[in-house]
Amino acid sequence: MNRQFHSKTSLRNYALLAALLSVAIYFMWNTESLTRQWSGVLIAIVLLVIVIVIERIIHTTYTITKERTLVIHQGRFSKDKVIPLDDIERIDRISRNRIGGKPLMTYLAVVLKDHTEHYITPKNEEDFIKCIAQRRKKTEEAEVESAEVPSVEEKLAEMEDAHLRLRAEFENYRKRTMKEKADLLKSASERVLVEILPLVDDFERGIQAGICPDSHHSSAGAKHHHSGRGLRHEARH
Repeated sequence: MNRQFHSKTSLRNYALLAALLSVAIYFMWNTESLTRQWSGVLIAIVLLVIVIVIERIIHTTYTITKERTLVIHQGRFSKDKVIPLDDIERIDRISRNRIGGKPLMTYLAVVLKDHTEHYITPKNEEDFIKCIAQRRKKTEEAEVESAEVPSVEEKLAEMEDAHLRLRAEFENYRKRTMKEKADLLKSASERVLVEILPLVDDFERGIQAGICPDSHHSSAGAKHHHSGRGLRHEARH
């Protein structure tokens, strides 16, 4: 929200206005001292200066904007001065032309960081200085908060990185689990075969011990004996 301060009217402005009016009245009443042409030109110039002075006295304002700038408006005949609040180094109160201990003229000097000065005369000087200080403080706090709080892009980048890390960890876990499962099945099969081998040996010995009367049984026993040896050989390898 913008905050506007009107300019106070100083004795210097009244004195300048009175002097200009006196000059204008002088030339209007003493046209004989100059030619009619020159007197008209001088009167027009003086009247124009009077209008400019009155315009500055009435319409000079100082606006502190929500964009954190100080806008000095000195009437319709002057260009506005826009000063960023961040460029202000300090504001000095100056008093001059004291009579009886009381200053005839007081104004504020807005000193910038590049050491340039702008002289202003707001009606409520204390309120103006406080408003400037509050706006600058809010600006500094906002800058600190923006520096501390991460942006949306940074948060998204962090979440995406965490997601990629989690996927990589899960993939490694899945591969490790599958390998462990395969190793477990392989070792279990080997144990089963090793436990079966003594039974196969016992079975072969039993076949060899039972001598059959005919050659058919002998050949069958030899065939079983040969197959048992092959099975044991494969299991061991």
